[in-house]
Amino acid sequence: FAGKDDWESAQIDAWVDQLNDFNTELRPYFIVVAGYGEGDKDKLYKEVVEPARDKIFPLIVKQLKANGSGFLVGSKVSWLDVTLSCHIETFLQFVPDYLDKYPEFQVKSLAEFFWQILEPRGAQSTIPATRSASEYSAENQITHLQALDDF
Repeated sequence: FAGKDDWESAQIDAWVDQLNDFNTELRPYFIVVAGYGEGDKDKLYKEVVEPARDKIFPLIVKQLKANGSGFLVGSKVSWLDVTLSCHIETFLQFVPDYLDKYPEFQVKSLAEFFWQILEPRGAQSTIPATRSASEYSAENQITHLQALDDF
């Protein structure tokens, strides 16, 4: 999941760092949406989420097109693809039209692709629909990642 060589690994790490920075930008919105803070979630969406999304997602679209494999880096699924898939899956639960501004965006189907990889191996059926990714035990996470290993 870290890339086939040091170069792919470095690219994957750099992209994940960008996604982590992006998620940090979104934190004020999620604090309000999750009920841990007060604020106007619609205003935060317009002033925080949309600008952050519109800064990173065009870069991701460009990378997906340039790479041509359907993955962000390399020709196999990486932990970058998993990280991005989880972000998208989570965000679409809160804002179903989150990526509607990007109709050509392959990433919306990347989350679906990730779950399609797991389903034939029976891994998805072990994930309770009501639990968040952070609630899975490390053992379950490893099992799910091992299901992707052959891909």
